[in-house]
Amino acid sequence: MKLNKGLTKAIIDSIIIALIGLLFIVINPAKLMHVVLIIVGIFVIIVSANDILVNLSVPVRGPITTTNLVMSIVSLVVGIAMIIWQNTLMSVILAVWFIAMPIVRIATSVDKKVQFKHEIPLFVVGIILLIFGPWSILDVLFKVIGGILIAAAVVDLIYYLVLDHKAKKASKVMDAHIISEKDVNN
Repeated sequence: MKLNKGLTKAIIDSIIIALIGLLFIVINPAKLMHVVLIIVGIFVIIVSANDILVNLSVPVRGPITTTNLVMSIVSLVVGIAMIIWQNTLMSVILAVWFIAMPIVRIATSVDKKVQFKHEIPLFVVGIILLIFGPWSILDVLFKVIGGILIAAAVVDLIYYLVLDHKAKKASKVMDAHIISEKDVNN
């Protein structure tokens, strides 16, 4: 049975997606989280350091500038903690940070309703981290994502095989129709 190039590519894509899904199920999310925390920690340090420099360069300091400076310093410390501490204590620190940052941003915002709408997701993540901890959430999340990817790959594979079967069937019907028209014309 010879497969066309499009079907071969679709089958390979489905197999790759299924393998990625299997990796999500098999991989230990805690180890992956360590790498992610280091990368995010470096990013937070860079952004916070920039915010500190910007806040220090403001010639006149008011309550908002001072609050932003303090929050930038706290964010810098949290970024450093992400790199150094990667355990349950870090998840509590992150959860408190995810809860405190939105509250401070809402309190210092001019339009509190708009800022509140922007901060809800981060606040909810903080509460979830505080209640459940990151490792149990990540473990379940990885398993669910892995299962969804494997299911999607299987559905895609079945779809492409059915589509190929129907295309071959339609091609045979067209060939038979062309042959019968030739017989009628001769």
